[in-house]
Amino acid sequence: MLAKTQPEPQSLSEELGMLIGKTRLVEVVVSGGRDESEAHEVADRIACSPLVKTAIHGGDPNWGRILAAAGRSGVPFNPDHAEIWLGGMKMYGPPKGASYSIALPLDERAAHRRLLEKNIPIIVDLHNGRSSQRMWTCDFTKEYVHINASYRT
Repeated sequence: MLAKTQPEPQSLSEELGMLIGKTRLVEVVVSGGRDESEAHEVADRIACSPLVKTAIHGGDPNWGRILAAAGRSGVPFNPDHAEIWLGGMKMYGPPKGASYSIALPLDERAAHRRLLEKNIPIIVDLHNGRSSQRMWTCDFTKEYVHINASYRT
């Protein structure tokens, strides 16, 4: 059996989004919301964050940008209980035996290599409830920034 190299799209819009204008496809999954609207709001804030998108483009395992975007969502959650995985690597959460989250030990080179892959998962668990949401986005490329910096209306 062959391993999947691209996530399965759930809708036509997701399928089209996977085909155009990206160097990296980013899947944002937020779990632990009190309800779907909270999980959606956090996922949307992360997926639309220019700082998250540029970090992904540069292969920068900056979990702090993800946590900050989640915090800007307006959804109440305790960052001391949240967990973040980036590129399949747990980067923020409680160490063994602890009841609070911190930056976890990380092999920076391995994390950077993972973030240079074509498909990047971001998973955030708010630990507030049982609801979750998934969203797709992409990185900000230099070409994207150049085109939009030159665009005039």
